[in-house]
Amino acid sequence: VYDFASFLQSRMHAAGVTCADCHDPHSGKLRAAGNAVCARCHEPGRFDTEVHHHHSAGGAGAPRAACHMPTATYMGVDPRHDHSLRIPRPDRSVALGTPNACTQCHRDRTAPWAAAAVRQWFAHPKPGYQGFAEAFHAAEMDAPGAAAGLLAIVADPAQSAIARASAVARMGERLSPTPLSSSLSPLAAALDDADDLLRLAAVQALAGLEPSVRAHHLGPRLMDVRRVVRIEAARALAGPSERLLSTADQAAFGRAWAEFLAAAAFNADRPEAHARLADAHAARGDADAATAEYRQALRRDPSFVPAW
Repeated sequence: VYDFASFLQSRMHAAGVTCADCHDPHSGKLRAAGNAVCARCHEPGRFDTEVHHHHSAGGAGAPRAACHMPTATYMGVDPRHDHSLRIPRPDRSVALGTPNACTQCHRDRTAPWAAAAVRQWFAHPKPGYQGFAEAFHAAEMDAPGAAAGLLAIVADPAQSAIARASAVARMGERLSPTPLSSSLSPLAAALDDADDLLRLAAVQALAGLEPSVRAHHLGPRLMDVRRVVRIEAARALAGPSERLLSTADQAAFGRAWAEFLAAAAFNADRPEAHARLADAHAARGDADAATAEYRQALRRDPSFVPAW
C-alpha cells in the first residue's frame, strides 16, 4: 500500500519503470548504493551536482531520496520512502498546507522560506508530474468549482490512473441518488476505461444510485475482465437493483456473487469480511444471514464498531 500506491502516482511508473529497475526482485535490496541507483537512468553530471540539488556534496541534502523520496512513518513504527518520486513543492505547503521535503529536513524553517529558496534557485521551477493537489484540496473544502476541477482530472490522460480514479471516488462522494446527466456522464464513461482502477472506482462511485439507474450502468461490469470489479458490481447491485437486471445480467450476477462469497470466505479471519458480507445480505433483505455475519464479525473482534 505505502510503496506501490505512491509509485503508481509517479512519472517513473508512467514511463514504464518497474520495481526491478531499482531493486533486486529477490532480495528487495537496491541495485546500487545511494545516488548511484538513480544514475542508472539519470545523468549524474546533470543531476548529481550542487548546481541541481543546491546542497553540499556528501551532506544530508545531497542524496536524491532526501528531496524526491522523503520518508513518512506509518503506524508509528514503519518509515517508508515516498515512491511517487515527486519534485518538492513548498509553494503548495504555503497554499494548501501539504507537507514538503524541504521543511521535513529543515524543521526550524517555514514553508514560505522553502518556497522562496526554490524560486531563487530556479527561475522557472517545474510543477512536477502530480497535478491533482489543488483539485483534491478544493473538493475536500467543498470549494466553488470543485466539481469542475475533479472532472478535469478524470478527463486528463496525462494524470496517473490512480489520481484519476481518486478523482472519480471524490465525485462519487458528492453524487445524489438521482444525479443530473452532466455529473453522471463522466462517471459512466469511467466504467469503460481501459484502466482497472478507473473502472473499480466508477463502480464504487455509482453504488448509491437509484436502483434502476444502478442496474443500467453497473450490469455490464458483472462481466468485467477483473474479478475485483465484478465483485464490487455484485455488491453494488445486490437487492432491488439485482431484480431489475436483464436475464443475461442476472446470470452474470450469480457468477459474480459466488466470487464475492468466495472472497469473503478466503478473508474470514477478518471482521471486515464478515461485515461486508452482512451488508450485502441486508441489501438483499436476508436479515437472518446479515445478523449472523455481523455477530461473526464481533466474535472476530468485539471492538469492531461497524458491526455493532
